[in-house]
Amino acid sequence: MVYPVPLKGAYFLGVHSTLTVDGRMKIGPTVAPAFAMENYTGLQNLNWSDTVRILSNYTRMLFTSDQRKLVWTFLTEEVPKLSINRIVKDVS
Repeated sequence: MVYPVPLKGAYFLGVHSTLTVDGRMKIGPTVAPAFAMENYTGLQNLNWSDTVRILSNYTRMLFTSDQRKLVWTFLTEEVPKLSINRIVKDVS
């Protein structure tokens, strides 16, 4: 596996790549916010109290200068990687 160097203090590693034994390359994942403790796919396992607490934490991060930079980086660099074209370009 090849990982990019993460931003200092970031909670995400970015897109990574893996070369399989048959010569194929697998890429991903990047990062996506979870809105419940066990929210692995879409809106699966959402719990209202978890979601409210997590959204409150994300909002609080916007008012802390160190965290605000990470939120901005996430929004501008990681969210676009939800597009397969962007994730392939990033790995390339």
